[in-house]
Amino acid sequence: RVILEWIAVYGRPLDFQTLKAISSQEDGSLLEIVDHLLRRNFLLEGADGLEFSHHKVAEFLYVELSAIRRVVSHQKIGQTLKDIGEVSPALLAYHFVRAGETELAINYWLKAGQAALGGYALQLAASHFGHVLELADDPASRLEATIGLGHALTLLDEVDEAASTLQSGIALAEAANDEWRRAHLAFRYAQLASRQHPADAAEIEIRHALSLAEGVQDENLIARLLLLLSVTQASEGRLSDALDSTIQGRTLSQNKKD
Repeated sequence: RVILEWIAVYGRPLDFQTLKAISSQEDGSLLEIVDHLLRRNFLLEGADGLEFSHHKVAEFLYVELSAIRRVVSHQKIGQTLKDIGEVSPALLAYHFVRAGETELAINYWLKAGQAALGGYALQLAASHFGHVLELADDPASRLEATIGLGHALTLLDEVDEAASTLQSGIALAEAANDEWRRAHLAFRYAQLASRQHPADAAEIEIRHALSLAEGVQDENLIARLLLLLSVTQASEGRLSDALDSTIQGRTLSQNKKD
């Protein structure tokens, strides 16, 4: 039953080596237990690992655990997965939040959100950043999540929600005197404006973000804003200005690499 409880707490298919690490069982004894559970049809062996043949059994076993046992089990699983490495940050966040390890959970939800953004899994990214905003009290974590959420919503064409999210983030950054994140939020807002507003209105937002980026001396951000500005200028037929902005942006990017 203990092995079944570990798999129930894990909450998804579980490979043998991870189960061994979590349960602290030796190969031989664990193989005997797993074989027995497979023969009795409690478990199935799928492509992703061991899982319950009937999910209601997993739900029953999980609910039957005491609250403290669930917390300790999630903590053990989270720490074991962390030690193993190369594990989905979303999976780590899932276990750490249920273990009451809020700071660790926030850190891994942020990493999961960035990974999802990088893979263009935008709805998933928005969900991960939303978890951070539900959990975090500190301005830095909330601002990081807001930057990511605003970007995901922009790419999803959720215009009103993206604008509201980014504006609230800018207000929080101002209140927290966090000029670096304020500049990055202004950049994301300028990106949104360049997708949704006329070129002249977008340019106002881009130049505002550019002044903030220059204030914090973030050359990478300045370069990105200059390239964004060049697109806006080109759309208005200001090709000479667009070329100048492009050259400045690419020069900064190259200097950064060097």
